[in-house]
Amino acid sequence: MNIISWILTILLLLKTIEMLIQSIITSRFTEFSEAELKKSFPISRFVNKVRLGKLFRVPVLILFSSIIAYFPECLSDLTLYVLASAIFVTLWVLLFHSFAIRFNLGSSDKYLRYFNFDYQWGNLNQRLPNIDTNINQRHIILYIVALVFVTMLGYSPIYLTVAHYDPSAFTGASNSAIDYLYFSVVSFTTVGYGDILPKSDFSKLLVISEIVYSFGVLVMLILTYSTTTPDK
Repeated sequence: MNIISWILTILLLLKTIEMLIQSIITSRFTEFSEAELKKSFPISRFVNKVRLGKLFRVPVLILFSSIIAYFPECLSDLTLYVLASAIFVTLWVLLFHSFAIRFNLGSSDKYLRYFNFDYQWGNLNQRLPNIDTNINQRHIILYIVALVFVTMLGYSPIYLTVAHYDPSAFTGASNSAIDYLYFSVVSFTTVGYGDILPKSDFSKLLVISEIVYSFGVLVMLILTYSTTTPDK
């Protein structure tokens, strides 16, 4: 389990680095060519060569990382801490990446997320190829749903890790994954039933960060539809 955890941690950090690279590249160019877009996928291209491309996606990495972190008794303390920290960093870089790409590419960022290196561009001087509005909106909805999913799922093992190190960090919760997944969903939606409460300063800061994250996702949803325009 420790070896698998370290592999997932490395993949999470590599994905985080790639998202930062994409954000920087798209902020520097106003016109995109096939070669420039390829530069934003250096790690993905290598991972595809070693046949790990299916795994090298944020939702998949967060899912497997969370499942492993749900069993802290099977991991060393250092491994659990590093894995939970990697999940936290990846989540926030994902939100930053989403905003950066949306501001720079508008509704056309589908081609950055699903870029096919075999795609033949008709005109390299255009910003990005146009896509059908309905297809674009469908991908946008799926992207927002995935963002909500990975946030609620990703924060739950982080809470579990904090409770593992400090049993007094939360009250009203057992050490089960379901309790902290439930607490993550409640925090993300800002419902606040009050049955599970953060008690330590660090756990309160984590809850604040997830609430802020949830508002960021809401802003992303509004921004997504405000920048989605029909093809011209």
